[in-house]
Amino acid sequence: SLSDISTFSFDLLYDHPFFNKIKPINGLIKIINKFDKEVEFYGRVLKPEGDMDQSGLFTKSFICESVLGYLNDSTQTFQKNANSGVRDYFTRIIDYHNSQVEPHKRFKVGHVTVSSSSDTLYRYIGYDTTFKTIKDYLIGQFGGYIQLRLETDGMYIDYLSEVGQERQNPIQ
Repeated sequence: SLSDISTFSFDLLYDHPFFNKIKPINGLIKIINKFDKEVEFYGRVLKPEGDMDQSGLFTKSFICESVLGYLNDSTQTFQKNANSGVRDYFTRIIDYHNSQVEPHKRFKVGHVTVSSSSDTLYRYIGYDTTFKTIKDYLIGQFGGYIQLRLETDGMYIDYLSEVGQERQNPIQ
């Protein structure tokens, strides 16, 4: 999903070695594409649900959300900031998020390619979750997309005016 918290779900049978070992909220799931070794999904387990079918077979279904969901674990407070550009505004929001959450839920500000020609003297932040603040005050006003990037030194959050690449390869 672009600029949204992606989700993923999977089921395990009762005889799977991880059937009772996956912990909600603390359990992390990483899906790696076996062909190009790219991380397709990285997130936390939200809620397991047990089930038994008509034949008596037990399964657990797990719902996961991408680590962008960590942005719902913090709340912004009212701020009136001098307008010093989109990058500074985005950085203030992420820094305030990082001040409230555990180290593994912190993001580094990465690439910011969205710009604004606004001559507004001040930019404001309300009393919403960090994710809602980004959706309303940044994406809602300036457009663009947020994107997670996993690097060896941590999780980066990019705020991009465009995503993807244009390629000349034929689709076959």
